[in-house]
Amino acid sequence: MLLTVMYVAPAYVQAADPVEDAKALLRAGRYGEALPILQKSAAKGNAEGELYLGLMFQNGWGVAQDYTQARQWSGITGKRAPGMKKRRRADEASSIES
Repeated sequence: MLLTVMYVAPAYVQAADPVEDAKALLRAGRYGEALPILQKSAAKGNAEGELYLGLMFQNGWGVAQDYTQARQWSGITGKRAPGMKKRRRADEASSIES
């Protein structure tokens, strides 16, 4: 009996970062598509997802402008990654609005 063994090389494909996808959607003005991605990431505790969700509420990008929600998400991020919050808020808000 002849046994044929096939070797299949594993495909090492880096999974796309959902927050990066959401940021691209924000830059394209596709806020409605970015919102659920950021909500899911933020709910999982992703600090960058929390930051961008806060920015959406702060600026009214696809949602009703809500400073309470903005502070809530920004506050969570600030406690977990305070340096990121300060550094990214200014850089990213200006690039998304451009």
